[in-house]
Amino acid sequence: MTNGPQGTARRPRRAPTNAAAGRQSHPDAHRAPTNPCTIIVPHGSARTCATCALDLRPCPSDTSGVQSPSDTDLRDVLQGTRTIAILGAHTDPGKPACYVPDYLHAHDYEVFAVNPLFAGRTLWDHPCAARLTELAAPIDMVDVFRRVEALMDHVDEILAMQPLPKFVWLQLGIAHAEFARELRAAGIRVIQDRCTLAEHRRLGLAG
Repeated sequence: MTNGPQGTARRPRRAPTNAAAGRQSHPDAHRAPTNPCTIIVPHGSARTCATCALDLRPCPSDTSGVQSPSDTDLRDVLQGTRTIAILGAHTDPGKPACYVPDYLHAHDYEVFAVNPLFAGRTLWDHPCAARLTELAAPIDMVDVFRRVEALMDHVDEILAMQPLPKFVWLQLGIAHAEFARELRAAGIRVIQDRCTLAEHRRLGLAG
């Protein structure tokens, strides 16, 4: 089986010591990379996490509609998924948009990269697409690694997919109530502010 992009993984920068006070450690953070990165989550509270959502900014949108999924919901989504489109995929092994899909690919998910910067390059056994609508295979889940301010630009693109994905998953630190409402109105289940890698491990699905 062909692995994802090759290279030596860089560890995220260690959070500054003067920013550590009062921050929570994400309980589901995976072991690699070991140094946690600091992210700002949509509700404005800081969190320390070794999982994903690097370089996020506070969400300018209303997030009052964000609901916390149950473990049953998360398990249903992860077990009901076989094909995953990685929106915002990257080739840098130190970025979550590379090492999270690497993990998913290694756990028998079929992974399709989507990023115009790498269009045509083979990543996780498939050529990278510039847009979601260029993917020929039916996609069960769109796993989103995009800044919150860019999410609404992808609504029409997601709704133009044929067939529609069953799930859209926003990675840890990413939440947008209007984005989620529009997709749910089309019958798509939306998970927000969670990490696919961490939840897969936490729920004991890694085997």
